[in-house]
Amino acid sequence: MNYPKAQKSISYRNPFIFSKRFLAIAGTLLVLSILSFQVLKIFLASLVTGAIFAIALVPFHRKLCSRFHFKRSLAAITLCLAFICVVVIPFLYVGAKAVSTLQKQPAYLTDWKFQESQIQKFFTHASQFLGWELESNSLKKIAITTSQSITNFVTEAGSTFIASLPNTLLQLIIITTTMYMLLVNYRRVMHFCSTPFGEISKTCLGDVSHIIHDVCADVVFATLFTGLIQTLLVTLSVAAFTSLDPIFIFVLTFVLSMIPIVGAAPVLGAVGIYEYTSGRTEIGLLLGAISIVVGVSDNILRAWMISKSRKDNVALNFLAVIGGMYIWGLPGLFMGPLFVSLSLRLTPVLIREFRNSRNQFQ
Repeated sequence: MNYPKAQKSISYRNPFIFSKRFLAIAGTLLVLSILSFQVLKIFLASLVTGAIFAIALVPFHRKLCSRFHFKRSLAAITLCLAFICVVVIPFLYVGAKAVSTLQKQPAYLTDWKFQESQIQKFFTHASQFLGWELESNSLKKIAITTSQSITNFVTEAGSTFIASLPNTLLQLIIITTTMYMLLVNYRRVMHFCSTPFGEISKTCLGDVSHIIHDVCADVVFATLFTGLIQTLLVTLSVAAFTSLDPIFIFVLTFVLSMIPIVGAAPVLGAVGIYEYTSGRTEIGLLLGAISIVVGVSDNILRAWMISKSRKDNVALNFLAVIGGMYIWGLPGLFMGPLFVSLSLRLTPVLIREFRNSRNQFQ
């Protein structure tokens, strides 16, 4: 009985063909990556900021899904709506107030002219306290110059803020969209990100994952908590000693508290100057003293809150906040301390993994 002979599978390996295929695939991926990066690089800071918020909110997303039986998409929408209420709406409210204020600019200019006499009185008292001898004409010129400088500064700052509103709103939309996409597809994203590191031990990957979660949570909640503390101090002071609108002061202070160095202190300082030049000397001095306390404690408290869980360097995190804002603007408020804290916390873990892998190889 004749059986059919089994055909041998013959594979021809041509190194030249393989190298051409590899170069074609690698070149295509490189070109696509470069083009994608060129398109998305203007949004890179917003994308990273959205990722930071998403990772920080992952425990809340899981709790909504497990305890309250929310779908993943519904839980993500709920957290994004909370982000909009806390961050986006205050920016829009302050922007609307700035527009309406600049529309009434002539009235404010007239008010400042009436305040020139009070400003001159302030410099008179200050010169007498310091022992300086200044003529009345010189004091009047100083008062007029100061009044004009304050008016120009407020006008330019308001105009700059209004001009940057569309860009800020676009950034907030991208941040919110990124948060939603990452929260819904968090498991897939984590699996995709961990696939290239298959040779690293599960212990190291787990430690890295926990560190990233902790750093993102520290950066986000430390910034928001610090801003809330400043906002409450300023709002309570203004509500207790002045007749200004506390709601507007609360929202404006909360927005400015996100900005390091500047922070919430200028709001209370400006209110103190206004009260002083309006004849309420004691209240103006008290608000000025409180503004100094708020300004000094602002950046120290933020850096300490970021550093407290793992005893990171407070001074280094303080510089990270300032450097991040200088490079990336408002998103740098979160990105700066994120990268520095990750560097400090991941370094010992990665060094330990490197030593373990070297010992196994030997």
